[in-house]
Formats: sequence, structure tokens, C-alpha cells
Amino acid sequence: MKVGLYGTNTDYDIKIQLTYTGSPAAIKQLDRGDVITHIDGIKYGSNFNSEITALNKALFDSESTTIKGIKLDGKSFEFTLNKARYKTRSVVKDSVYTSGANKIGYFAFTSFSSLEHTQADLTNTFNKFQTAGVTDLIIDLRYNGGGYINTAQFIANKIAPASLNGQLMFSEHYNSTMQNNKTQYLKNLPYQTTDRMGNPVTSNYGNIDYSVSGNTFKFAPTGNLNIKSIVFIVTDNTASASELLINIFKPYLNVKLVGEKTYGKPVGFFPLTIGGYDVYMSMFTSKNSKNESDYFDGMSVDKASRDDADYALGDLKEQSLQAAYNYITTGSYLNSSSAISSIRTSTTQIKKLKDLSPNQFKGMVEHRLKTR
Repeated sequence: MKVGLYGTNTDYDIKIQLTYTGSPAAIKQLDRGDVITHIDGIKYGSNFNSEITALNKALFDSESTTIKGIKLDGKSFEFTLNKARYKTRSVVKDSVYTSGANKIGYFAFTSFSSLEHTQADLTNTFNKFQTAGVTDLIIDLRYNGGGYINTAQFIANKIAPASLNGQLMFSEHYNSTMQNNKTQYLKNLPYQTTDRMGNPVTSNYGNIDYSVSGNTFKFAPTGNLNIKSIVFIVTDNTASASELLINIFKPYLNVKLVGEKTYGKPVGFFPLTIGGYDVYMSMFTSKNSKNESDYFDGMSVDKASRDDADYALGDLKEQSLQAAYNYITTGSYLNSSSAISSIRTSTTQIKKLKDLSPNQFKGMVEHRLKTR
């Protein structure tokens, strides 16, 4: 479950932004826009500075938590949530909208988890887009902190038009010491891999190919879409593999960003196994075909908008989705003639103080290591 705190330091609401499929919160039918007022009998919402630590602990560190509040439809609720393991989905919503000749595909994607976990859902979504004849995309990465690079590559190849076949998608750049095989420690660190027949082989991390040419990836389109433009919905939770997907298409397609400046993490890593533990550290930068990767301060948006938790993901009245939809259909993020108009004005919008979630991963993992 992800929640956002909206309001002021002395008067704020705890709004559910997202419940993950299969989670205890989803099973209790808690949903985006529901407001939590009490946790374990304690009322929150009147002193942000003094309550934030206890609030975070109560929601995400306890084995069992009783929450009380008001659902978006005005009904009250009170449930006990017990911590549990569950399998969720990374594609939490997909839709197709029609506006004149425009067929707009939308999907909300929460994690670049392993391709084995996400491939079926992603394939179903893109098959739906292909059947509908989608011409433009809105990709919602507002809660996506990244994950596996090969999952980002899989999505990129589903989106890419046939004209990009063989064009440079991205490259991974290790430092010169690693590229020139001068890192003595890596040479002495064993690495377990397999040969072409699948037999186990013990090598060392010094034998891995860290060259740019050996870590350059090209488009091999697997979809049948002819996308004119992509609008990404982003926030400061949008990081790493999410930013990689955005950066991949900037040299080739009309790419726009709506929401808030992204996290800023153009670096990736693979695990070093040391003493039985996998250790992760920043190891390479990812660059697009124009050699661009300088977004350590985050990617700036073309249209600022807030994460409006009063509307479901995929609801065209939600502020960020509305701006993206308006841009694709009218060329303007805010257009009074659009069929989708907000019921809120800037004077009634409430400031988001903070997002809360349980230890959200932000990273970009490369596990396809090749020896020299």
C-alpha cells in the first residue's frame, strides 16, 4: 500500500494512493482515494512534524495494524491489516481511449520486476493496444522506482516502430578502470556463471566484459504499433529503469513528461557476491543514442501537475492523466474546449506533503553479465 499526505503541517489527510493486487489492503477493498484517520486507535493529521515517524512505523513496520477512516464514497471503514507475503502485478491498470482519429493507450506500471514475472501482463497489455490500433501512449510511472533493465528493454521493443530496428537503444558505461581490466579486487572475486551448454563455471568478475561496445543494446521491435507520441506521467518516485525507458525514446519519438520532476538516477549495478551476500553499488551510467545521461538532478517535466488521489488511476478526471490526454488530443495540456475538464481549480488543490511506502526500491539492475 502506498499513501500520500495531503494538506498542511497542521491539517493533513492520509490518502491511499495505491493498493497492490493481492495485498491485505486490496483484499479488504481499500482503494485509491480512501482516507485513513486513525491507526491503532490514534488519530493522525494535526501535527506532521511530530507524527511522521510514528505514522510511518505504524503503517509499515508493524506485524498487525488497525486502521480506521472514510472511503471515497463517504462510507466509514475499520480494518485490521496483518503483514503477509503476496504476489502482485506490475501492470495495475490499462485502458484505450478514443478521440477522433486518436487511439490512446494508457497503462500504469509500478515496477520493472523480473521479466519472468511481468512478461505475460505486459504482453497482454500490448496485444490489447495492437488490436485497438493505438497511435499514442500514456505510460504512468508515477510510483515506479525502477528494477530490471531487460524488462525496460522488453517494453521499449514493444513500443518501437519497425523503422527503429537496429538503431541504438542505450549503452552502459563503466569507468575506465573497469573497462581496462585494472580492478585487481574484481579479478580476485569469484563469479559463478554457466557456459553455452548451461554447465556451471567458476570465473571471476575481472573476466566480465565492461566495454561500451560489449554493453550496447539495439532495438529489435516485437510489436506492431506506429506510435506518434508518448507522454510519461512521473513524480519524484520515478527513478532509474523508469528514467531509462524515458531516455531511450527521447532521440526518436515525441516524448513529453507530466507530473513532478523525477528522482534522478541514471546509474545501474549488478550484484557482487561477497561472503555469501549480494552487495550492490553504483557501477555504470546508462546513455541513450545521443550519449545523454545527465539527469542526476531528475528529469524536468513539460507540464507540472499533482498526483490527484481522489480519482482512480486511468480516470480521465485525474489531473496528470487529464493533462497528458489533453496534450495528445489538442496539443495543449490545459484546453478549455477539451471534453475532459477538471472540476477543481488551482485555488482548491491541496498540497502533497509526502509519499509513504514500505522501503520502495529505486534502482536499475543489470543481470546479463557477459565474459570477455
